[in-house]
Amino acid sequence: MFIAVAFLMALVVILAATELGFRAYLAFIYRGSLENLSASVPADINAPMKLGDFIRPVDNDDLIYRLKPGTRGVFKGAHVKLNSRGYRDDEIGETKSANELRIIALGDSNAFAWGVEAEDGFLEVLQKAMARLHGDRRTIEVINTAAPGYNAIMEVEMFLSDGPDLKPDAVLMQYSFNDHVVPDFVKERPYFRRWDRLFIMEPALMFGGDWKTDEAEGARLHEIDAPYQPSEIAPGTREMEEIPEQYRHHAGTRGLEDAYERLRDECARLGIPLLVVLPAEVAFEWNPNSTGDPRYDQIKSICAHLGITVIDTFGVTHEFVIEHGLKSSDLAVNIAQGDWHPSVTRHNLMAQAVLPQLVRALSDGAEAGPGVGDELRRLNEENLARLADIRSAAP
Repeated sequence: MFIAVAFLMALVVILAATELGFRAYLAFIYRGSLENLSASVPADINAPMKLGDFIRPVDNDDLIYRLKPGTRGVFKGAHVKLNSRGYRDDEIGETKSANELRIIALGDSNAFAWGVEAEDGFLEVLQKAMARLHGDRRTIEVINTAAPGYNAIMEVEMFLSDGPDLKPDAVLMQYSFNDHVVPDFVKERPYFRRWDRLFIMEPALMFGGDWKTDEAEGARLHEIDAPYQPSEIAPGTREMEEIPEQYRHHAGTRGLEDAYERLRDECARLGIPLLVVLPAEVAFEWNPNSTGDPRYDQIKSICAHLGITVIDTFGVTHEFVIEHGLKSSDLAVNIAQGDWHPSVTRHNLMAQAVLPQLVRALSDGAEAGPGVGDELRRLNEENLARLADIRSAAP
């Protein structure tokens, strides 16, 4: 009896110590704070940097942070150069020439071209394709204002702040699943005050997986064929109390819909088309029986409700992936094992999906001409050559 009691007491002590150690570890790895970031600007184009090195907080509860102008460095294995506005783009002229066509792109890490060189991102590929289509007749600028971690409210605020002065002819809004989530590093996670959770029962947290949701609302939001319903709950966080009060309006689909509505109204005021781009994710593309990604049904419903045109890149990506026998783990699909961000190949496929619809939108609904078909064949040939190189280099 004594041995059993001693064993149980020892087990309790071990579990308690493990739980406290786990909480200390979580508090350490999630210790980031916008207020604690360095104000210095990375300047060495070959030096590795973290996201926190090139973002800066701003006094705007809708925007939260911007990228540091003039940043130079290597992020996720790719060189990053930010212009004087803090965009991952070339410098933009103060005045717009008469023959210049400007498309402003809004988005998060996908549009930013996370983990690939800027020229391989789908926006740069799109700009070059548009430039070839127009030749010497027009100058094409696809202005990349995207920033890793941005959600819909932040992206729209970026446009309302910067966009009108740039005199855009169209807006591309890249949607992502975190568009109704508060960026991780602005959340408050009081790991030493949350005694309603046993963190040793949530091992995914050790790998950055604190994506538990409110049980009832989270289940509904992530139900594959759930129709659109406004929500005030934030996927990506356990409770609203983890979000600083001034940022709680970012959480849930209500904030996303309000942001999209503001963007739609501003584009209407400017008299320019607005297109929402749905980037293909790898969960469904490699399944030959897939006809679409049902996780996008909700955003499609929002856009239909608001009268916003959607460009779904699923079809182009799915066709290529299935035709060439690719799987979700292939480096031809993702930038690295365990990192779902698009590879150069998938960025190319996104550009292929966007090009004809963007040309059509800028032509007041006219059908894309034969030159677009030539460009699509060119882009596809680039992908085929890239895929052959990847496979020939494989062990």
